[in-house]
Amino acid sequence: MAAVLYSKRFPMIKLPWILAGWAISLLIAATSGMYGGYEIANARYQKEVVELKDAHIQALQDRTDQYLEAVRRGDQVSNDFFDALRNMKVVNTSITQEVRKEVEKLVYTDCRLPDSGVDLLKKKVDSVNMRLLSAGDAPGAKGKK
Repeated sequence: MAAVLYSKRFPMIKLPWILAGWAISLLIAATSGMYGGYEIANARYQKEVVELKDAHIQALQDRTDQYLEAVRRGDQVSNDFFDALRNMKVVNTSITQEVRKEVEKLVYTDCRLPDSGVDLLKKKVDSVNMRLLSAGDAPGAKGKK
């Protein structure tokens, strides 16, 4: 019997071969499980990437459509404005009316000066009055001469 894995001389050979077979089958199962998990995870990732790309393309297309619509509306407004400008007629008319002249006198009711400004103003007014009085240009002096 050549198919026997152990002989009568080595009766313990059967056990290591069984353990080796189990270890190899566990290794094969783990490797195939890891590869299968990798493939499943990669497929999910690729699906998410494709969905993100599609969403990005859709967003860009929507933004482009909005931009083109805004450009179209802007062009339409420009064309309407220039059409109205071309169709505008200039009419020259003469208007004869009495001219009124209104003079508005500004009154500053809320003008306030600090004390130093009031003192400076009084000194200047006094000096101008003194010059006028010394020159004989007082308002009442001309009529009395």
